Amino acid sequence: IVYLSVSRMTTQRMSSLLMAFIVIGTLTAMITTSDPQWWEVHFSQLGTFDDLSSWVFNGTLIAGGLLVTTFAVYIANDLERLAEEGILKNPRAPRTVSTLFVIMGIMLAFVGIVPVDVNLLIHNLSATGMALMFLALLIGGPRFFRGMPRTYFLSAWAFLAATIASVVLFVVTYFSLTAFEIIVFALIFGWIAVFIRFLGVAGQKD
Repeated sequence: IVYLSVSRMTTQRMSSLLMAFIVIGTLTAMITTSDPQWWEVHFSQLGTFDDLSSWVFNGTLIAGGLLVTTFAVYIANDLERLAEEGILKNPRAPRTVSTLFVIMGIMLAFVGIVPVDVNLLIHNLSATGMALMFLALLIGGPRFFRGMPRTYFLSAWAFLAATIASVVLFVVTYFSLTAFEIIVFALIFGWIAVFIRFLGVAGQKD
């Protein structure tokens, strides 16, 4: 069963697997945590307890990071196909974009490998690095993905605007740190799902 599933794996199926894995793992950690007030501290607080929920939370981040790095291979193949067909105008996009995804996956994995109570600096640098790769993909979109449908760029700017708005609302203390982290986390993986959808329809006439 596993062999048949993997042999028919596509970028969109990989994206769905990634989203489902992250959501289910994170919700499981939230429900089973031994500290019902974790949300009053920050999102990463879920990974600081020596119990099953923390193992689930950190394990989800580590495995999710590995999935994102694997995901980069599928994205590179799809972008190379679009470049060969003349749809994607930037021939360097496949390597650049896949590299950014690999770095994002490594950063995500390190967020789980090094919980906030083990080393705050490395944990925060990893989380910040993941966010920076996300911003680089959004801001560099017009250069990387020139030839993609116009509606993709509209959606990408919407994600960028939502990210900036979240930062502003956090700075003015409208959002708590936990809410801000969850929102940015959701925006990153939400954009990945939208990006893959547009990647699948790029070049189609219908």
